[in-house]
Amino acid sequence: MRADIIQTRERLGLSQREAAKALGISQGYLSRVEAGVHSPRLHLEAAIRSWIADNSNSPSDRRGIKGGR
Repeated sequence: MRADIIQTRERLGLSQREAAKALGISQGYLSRVEAGVHSPRLHLEAAIRSWIADNSNSPSDRRGIKGGR
């Protein structure tokens, strides 16, 4: 999942702060999840998977951002 988060965030041109805001979490927590230091809890994992799926066909710009929560 870590790679999927990073790939989606980078494809959308989002900073960690912007992606974290869309997911309703802190930038620091997202950083730790991306680095593999933390695994997201089940409810957050579901929100992240939904955010990835919702944005999987979005164009590579910020207009395609859909929130995860």
